[in-house]
Amino acid sequence: MKNTKRLLALLLTVTILTATALSAAAAGCPVAVDYNLGVGGVSDDLTSEAVPQDTKPAHVPAVTALDRRTFLGWSLTDPATLKVGEVAPLVDPTASRVTEDTTFYAVYAPYHQHYVIGYPDGTFGPSDFITRASVATIIARAGLDDFEEGYDYGNPGEYTDVTGHWAASAIAYCTMNGVFNGYLDGTFRPDDPITRQEYVTAVARLAEKRDRVPAGLVEKDDFEDMDDVGAWAKEGLAMAVGAGWIDGYTDGTFKPLNNIRRDEAVKVFNAYLYRGVDAEGLSELHEYIHSGAASNNTENGEDEYMTWSDVPANHWAYYDIIEAANDHSLEYTGADKQTLPEHWNKCWIDERWRYSDASADSETVQDAGQTVQDGETTD
Repeated sequence: MKNTKRLLALLLTVTILTATALSAAAAGCPVAVDYNLGVGGVSDDLTSEAVPQDTKPAHVPAVTALDRRTFLGWSLTDPATLKVGEVAPLVDPTASRVTEDTTFYAVYAPYHQHYVIGYPDGTFGPSDFITRASVATIIARAGLDDFEEGYDYGNPGEYTDVTGHWAASAIAYCTMNGVFNGYLDGTFRPDDPITRQEYVTAVARLAEKRDRVPAGLVEKDDFEDMDDVGAWAKEGLAMAVGAGWIDGYTDGTFKPLNNIRRDEAVKVFNAYLYRGVDAEGLSELHEYIHSGAASNNTENGEDEYMTWSDVPANHWAYYDIIEAANDHSLEYTGADKQTLPEHWNKCWIDERWRYSDASADSETVQDAGQTVQDGETTD
């Protein structure tokens, strides 16, 4: 009798435990869901939650984008791991069943800062040859992290001709990062023009250092004048052309020894940075032509983009120059919200670039013995 009661009690216990287990299975064991905001945004909400397995998240945090960025949405792909030309597919966490611990990553459209500007006389000089100093400044500003304009980085290249130069900090920073160097005779030659092969070599070296070589790159080096390309430049040229940053000429040549112009240089660097706008992308803003005697009245300061008297709307590089020379927030117009062209939401013209109507302002710069190069006024 006792054995029968024990058997019945055991069966009852097993039945209860089985029912409890089935109930727990039906409810789903909890899994962790994390929301990685990255460095582009913040939230007042919790950025993690525990949800039953095979159910959908319910408490997705609201995101406030920082630094004039735009929050695009969430992805299961970490944007920091993407190559140039790749996108992070957007998903709706509340529509995604999770069966294991899961992280959703915030995806943002960036805020683009200018990296080049025109001259105080109201011109941009699109057909001027760009100097090595200007290229170093472009790379330091837009291509490398944590560069501080005017900071004394010393003279790591031990160049004999950069002390006191307006671009000394950029030249030193590029040298420190191994992306743009001088010559064997100890000079950097900051005020010399730069050739097409030198320029693409510097950009390609930057891409390798920054892990920005495009996905699926097919190099191209079949120009008719490849014999004119220096052995040291062949790899960089092949990468730059294959990536679509620069093209050759219709006659089948690359002309590696030709000096590169300012308009050509910004077009190449915009392509490298994956930046670009068109007429539709500027439709919410209006043009502000820098005349050399421009007003400091900014109105609301967010609906104007700067251009120059020698860069008319029909100039072949009009949009590339605007892209390179204006600070702006944006959204992408591609179906995935992450591909070009850009659509600008707001644009900010730095007050330093709005030269006053008062003639005394320009005289002050001149009397102080200052020069202006690419918009940077330096002693």
